[in-house]
Amino acid sequence: MKQYFAGMFFIALAAVAVLPTQVRAETTTSSVSSLLELLQSLMKQVEVLQKQLAEIKGEIREELKDGLKEGMTDEDIKKIQELLATDPSIYPKGLISGYYGPLTSDALRAFQKRHGLAVTGMVDTETKKLLLEYFKERTNGKIPPGLLRAPGIDKKIKDRMYKEDGKWQLDCDDKKAAGPFCKDKDDDDDEDEDEDEDEDEDEDEDDDNNGTRTKAEAEDAIDEAEDAIAALKAAIATSTDEDLVEDAEEELADAEDDLEDAKDDFDDERYSFAFTNAQKAEDIAVDALDDLVEEDEAVAKEAAADAIDEAEDAIEDLEDAIDDSTASEDEIEDAEDALEMAEEELADAEDDFDDEEYQKSYNSAVAAEEIAKDATEDLEDAE
Repeated sequence: MKQYFAGMFFIALAAVAVLPTQVRAETTTSSVSSLLELLQSLMKQVEVLQKQLAEIKGEIREELKDGLKEGMTDEDIKKIQELLATDPSIYPKGLISGYYGPLTSDALRAFQKRHGLAVTGMVDTETKKLLLEYFKERTNGKIPPGLLRAPGIDKKIKDRMYKEDGKWQLDCDDKKAAGPFCKDKDDDDDEDEDEDEDEDEDEDEDDDNNGTRTKAEAEDAIDEAEDAIAALKAAIATSTDEDLVEDAEEELADAEDDLEDAKDDFDDERYSFAFTNAQKAEDIAVDALDDLVEEDEAVAKEAAADAIDEAEDAIEDLEDAIDDSTASEDEIEDAEDALEMAEEELADAEDDFDDEEYQKSYNSAVAAEEIAKDATEDLEDAE
């Protein structure tokens, strides 16, 4: 575009050059001056238009990469955490670290549950679409406080989408819809036919118990559920608030039922179902424990102290794993970065404990433990 305007300028100069000598003498100075002013004005307009075009392209391009999953550290995860943190009921901890741990996974589950999405705790396709819609409500590239709590924004986003077969889709007739994720309903119908065929195959696989989870994964999930239930029982025993105890015991009963189902599925070698039920049991127990920690100071203090001890043990295990590791330099460096992050979280937990901020201390200690455990597992898998 700049070349276009420059070309027009030289054409104008040529036109002035072919004027009669006397006229040219009288007009050349003023004409060239006017043309220069015009060209400068046009150049400024071009720069403004180019900037606006770049901003528009930036708004509609995909802003979250694929493949984000628990255990990763990434700038896109930090963006998601920043959004989720605008509503404490969804992300109580509000930690914006870029690390995708259990706290972030729980926050995503709360986000998904509120919006009627499949509650997976993962950044799946439908969740990603909805997150991107919220990102479009940023102001000057920043997420405004309380964005997820604003009823007007929620309505505005839902007006731009439609729900079909239980899934949110962007409304392709709406000019504000994000192009890369916009699907015509006809295309969805075609995809549904393909999915029906795939579902038949999936059902056969489930019948043969060739699901997506291995025996080891199911076993680990059951162990984690048992640990969460044990922690909840200990918290119930510590609490002196009868109402809180009654609510927690109801949640405990539900968690134990799901755990029992998980163990039955495991015995029947239905590992996918065992994994799912074990996760449900763990989620119920963790949520109930969080509620107790939040409401009962005695429980919170005890839970925070236990969480700090467990975080210290996990960090020591990670330090030993780094010292003994035969993995590559890059993998060891990643583990060292995770160690530093875990130590920072632990330091925050200890400071909060000293300040009698037991809820915050508990959350930071849990985050430290999970960061260290995940890094240790990643390092061992890399060997």
